[in-house]
Amino acid sequence: MAQSAVAPAPADEPAGVSVLDARHRRLTAGVLLSVTVVAFNAMGVVTILPVVARDLGGLAAYGWAVSAFMLASIAGTVVAGVMADRRGLVGPYMAGLALFAAGSVLAAAAGAWIVLLAARALQGAGNGLLVAVAYVAIARGYAGALHARMLALLSSAWIVPSIVGPALAGLIADTLTWRLAFLALLPVLAVAAALATSGVRRVPAARGGQGADSAATLRAALVLVAATALFLAALDQADDAPAPAALVAVAAAAVALLPLRRLLPRGTLRGRRGLPAAVAARGLLAAAFLGVEAFVPLGLTTLRGLSAAHAGVAMTAGSLSWSAGAFAAARLDERDAAARRGRRLRASMLLLAAGIALAAVGILDDGIPVTVAAAGWCVAGGGIGGSYATVAAAAFARTDAGAEGRVSAALQLAETLAVSVTAGALGALVGAGITGGRPSVTTLAVTFAAGASAAVVAASLAVRATAGPT
Repeated sequence: MAQSAVAPAPADEPAGVSVLDARHRRLTAGVLLSVTVVAFNAMGVVTILPVVARDLGGLAAYGWAVSAFMLASIAGTVVAGVMADRRGLVGPYMAGLALFAAGSVLAAAAGAWIVLLAARALQGAGNGLLVAVAYVAIARGYAGALHARMLALLSSAWIVPSIVGPALAGLIADTLTWRLAFLALLPVLAVAAALATSGVRRVPAARGGQGADSAATLRAALVLVAATALFLAALDQADDAPAPAALVAVAAAAVALLPLRRLLPRGTLRGRRGLPAAVAARGLLAAAFLGVEAFVPLGLTTLRGLSAAHAGVAMTAGSLSWSAGAFAAARLDERDAAARRGRRLRASMLLLAAGIALAAVGILDDGIPVTVAAAGWCVAGGGIGGSYATVAAAAFARTDAGAEGRVSAALQLAETLAVSVTAGALGALVGAGITGGRPSVTTLAVTFAAGASAAVVAASLAVRATAGPT
């Protein structure tokens, strides 16, 4: 894919425009409000998942609460990318809101773990649509000079959910019922639908007829989702039938590679310079932080004996430092016109690895103050904040005009697939190590080590992600 600007500014776009000027105000508000909805769900649900799993008997299949959400997000993301390139953003945006709301209601009513997982899948499909719409809107609705600022603002949409979400969800779960935490988002969804539609309607469809073959792309996404789900299910059965489970897992992985090559930019799996390396780095970053995030409150509540509300403090620290890191990275990008972006990315990714390691020490060693865990997750948040949005900006800078939807979908696909596989595989490991209703220290140690290792590998791709294609 040739290097070019993501979305050239319209011909009548004046110099010195802002993301909050009259032309962009509604779109900015709509994008940020939509991501705020997603953020409240993410922060609240992750914090109370241990409580939900214990109540519904799902602790042994804990990772599926994340994997079901993320696998469904893949289909939603691909559908949104195709629709955005061909017909605009209103359709996928409204569909995302509807699916997210339906999943929230079903989760609140769930009487069994399998029903909760179905609800998480509905939420995930809505999440995939909403987040993909947000990225396409940024890529196509703003001049290139505003991309980094909007991506930083996208991270800022996590600030209020980070402060309120974990503590509020934990408090509701501890004092009332966790079911209310799912329903609390419904009024916000209604406001989002009322305010954001006019903004996304103004974003044009792709120019130049570069929309993907929707039917073939959707088939590839569904095959990928099914094969990945089969792979994770095989891992869950590894203890009971190791040989058959291994055969099924290998076969499923081989099947998944075929559609994955179609849906990601060519060379992504090899980390080729430019856009492919940026997409690969995005997946590794997501695996490192988001793939292990759900295991932080699990460790804090089961190994260190914290309440859900107190475990939420660590989640809050990580998300707030994420926003701070994103703003700092955007400011430095503006200051030097992204000339040192690759070096900053590498430093941020290594900081993420160090933070995960420190958090693991604070969770796994009961002789160390538990505040060390919160401090470590705060450091990890700064690392992901300094690299997550910056990798997306690097990818947008190397995207052909008219292909913004496909590249936005590829970024989200890399993220959601990495998180679903990481959470599912590590969840199977943790589930196998559960004795007496709590995970073993060893399996959680492997979980955090895997996250730190993914961040280190991402750091090795940092410079390649910001370089031109070979």
